[in-house]
Formats: sequence, structure tokens, C-alpha cells
Amino acid sequence: MRTILLLCALFNINNKKRGRDMMKNAEEHKTLPREQYGSRRKHRSIEAALNKRLSMDVLRQRRQSGALCSNDAKSCYDRIVHSVASIAMQRQGIPIQPITSMFSTLQQLQHKIRTAFGDSTKTYGIGRDIPLQGMGQGNGAAPGGWAVISTPIINMLKRAGHGLSLLTALSVTLVCFVCYAFVDD
Repeated sequence: MRTILLLCALFNINNKKRGRDMMKNAEEHKTLPREQYGSRRKHRSIEAALNKRLSMDVLRQRRQSGALCSNDAKSCYDRIVHSVASIAMQRQGIPIQPITSMFSTLQQLQHKIRTAFGDSTKTYGIGRDIPLQGMGQGNGAAPGGWAVISTPIINMLKRAGHGLSLLTALSVTLVCFVCYAFVDD
């Protein structure tokens, strides 16, 4: 089971605009790695799956060792730390004021559980010493938020020398990559 946030429509429209602006700016300035397929225009999950398959085929044909980690980052939107997301969003050109507005609102939410049997009478979220983190399933800025948070991780892996380098057969072009990242939420 997954907790999906039902947010005020106006608040979520602002979040969606924030997410679109952030991704547009990141695309214009080419700050997202090629490996990041999720939450981007003109990038589809089938392309990531095909590239992964082709990479494994090349390794097998060369009888070269390699490793593949298929990771389902379960509830990744709910585990985003606000301070890290704020830095990543500012890095992509979003001013601090709308970021602060979004995260302070998310930290002050009062959560109820809705089931087929009705809404819970007990709530959680408000009055905690440490505010709840995460962007939440249902937040319009969450897909872009995850994309900009995962970007530095991919870049660090590249700088550490991880990944696969291949020479293409026909054009003899060097192709280097670290992963195939796609968020399916």
C-alpha cells in the first residue's frame, strides 16, 4: 500500500509549474546526465530498457564481465530530504522562496488515512520535533525533484570512474555511460 497525498489544487498547480520550470531550465543548460530518462520530455522507459538490453548483449558477446543492479527505489518520493532537494532545485535555477513555500507547507501537513471504510479519526504529521520529509506521491514537483536529486549521484559515479565505455562498430564513436535511470512513479 502507498500513501498518496491529496493536495489542494492551487498548491499542486504551483508545484507542477515549479517542476516544469526546473526541468526546462535543466534541459536548456544541459545539466541533466544522458543517463537520466525519467521525468524528461522525449525520453521513454522503453529506450532505457532497450539500451540496457543492448549493453548486456555487448558484454555477453565480448565475454566481458559486468554488473547490473535493477533497483526499485520504493517510495523514493516519500524519502526525499527537504534540505537536499532544496539545494538540488536551486542548482537548477529555482528561487529559494517558492522552494521554501512548498517544503514548509509539506512539513505542516496533517495526514489522515483514507480507506474503503472511511477516513481515520487520528492524524499524524503536525506537532513533531522533526518535520516529516519527502515530496509525496501526488505532488506535481516530485518527479522533477527526484530527477534533479539523482543527477549529482550519477555525476559522482562518473567522476569515480564507474560505468561502461564502448566503441561503436560502424562509426567508431566512444560511448560512455554509468546507468539507465528511470522513475516509474
